[in-house]
Amino acid sequence: MKSLKDIKLEISDQEEAIAEERSYAAPSKPKISRAKKRLQFLKTVYMYIESGPDPDFLRKEIKRLDYRIKAIIDLCPDFSELSNVNLKKAKEMKVKYEKDNDIPRLKEQARTIRYILN
Repeated sequence: MKSLKDIKLEISDQEEAIAEERSYAAPSKPKISRAKKRLQFLKTVYMYIESGPDPDFLRKEIKRLDYRIKAIIDLCPDFSELSNVNLKKAKEMKVKYEKDNDIPRLKEQARTIRYILN
């Protein structure tokens, strides 16, 4: 399980990377964007660890989230089988269904917890 010290170190590394990239005459926007996203993720991890979760609870929470994601996806109708919908539209409908059911948020929670445990 990750410690607060490890996460603080990674956060400071990301902040330094952002500052270094901005110091260039032509900073790379994709690099800065990736570093900012990583920094936000690490801050979320930091807050999670700061609350002092039990590793057994985290494992149960991962199982619960995975089960919930699987259940929502299993209930999803197969939009590609609809006769009046083309494949591109079917994909858009599936993405909208998943977004309406908070699948991206659930996946992010599971990813955060897995990162803490590894």
